[in-house]
Amino acid sequence: MDYLLSEDNAVGLAQATPEAYREKGRFRIADQGYPSRAHPVVCGGMLYIRNQGVLTCYDLK
Repeated sequence: MDYLLSEDNAVGLAQATPEAYREKGRFRIADQGYPSRAHPVVCGGMLYIRNQGVLTCYDLK
């Protein structure tokens, strides 16, 4: 599974294979006035999303 962050403030969970892209879920993060371009990071069971000057952490456990 891969975590994705779009420039329009959507975070997604997807399974990408040579055959197909399968989206498993999606949610929106707060708009900070500019496109989001930072990569999501997973470390120690936590998902970190940075959007401009805001860092948000989600517990994946």
